[in-house]
Amino acid sequence: SWANEPTVRKNSFHTAPITLDEHEAWLRRVLADAKARLYILMVENIPVGQVRLEKSDVWRISNSVAPAFRGQGYGKMLLQIAENELIRAGEHTGEFLQGEVKADNIVSQIIFERLGYQCQELSPDYLCYHKVIGKKINPIVGVTVLKKAPQ
Repeated sequence: SWANEPTVRKNSFHTAPITLDEHEAWLRRVLADAKARLYILMVENIPVGQVRLEKSDVWRISNSVAPAFRGQGYGKMLLQIAENELIRAGEHTGEFLQGEVKADNIVSQIIFERLGYQCQELSPDYLCYHKVIGKKINPIVGVTVLKKAPQ
């Protein structure tokens, strides 16, 4: 499970291990929430990573990449997928995407910056990256996106 993988826990805002019951309850909540989007990136039928968007005043981003696939560009691809899916939905152009990152999570910072997100320091320990959703879909080839099934 990626949820308790050491790097995921280290880079998460809640670093305590997650029990199976907690994870299953969280997944049920996300899948039932009309203001949440969960995408799983598959490459040759292998799950590579996930990105979750939750709508409040902005679309908040959370993502992770499976350990075996880190350092291969999938983190950036996940964020592009999230942006593209919101654009495809048609009603989200002009809204904000926001990702909060720990100050020592350099990889995530680079990904957000390469995709044109603006950085704002929240504290010495946390950074906030934000971007307005545009109208242009960025082509991504060779991947399958598994989406939350309609309710």
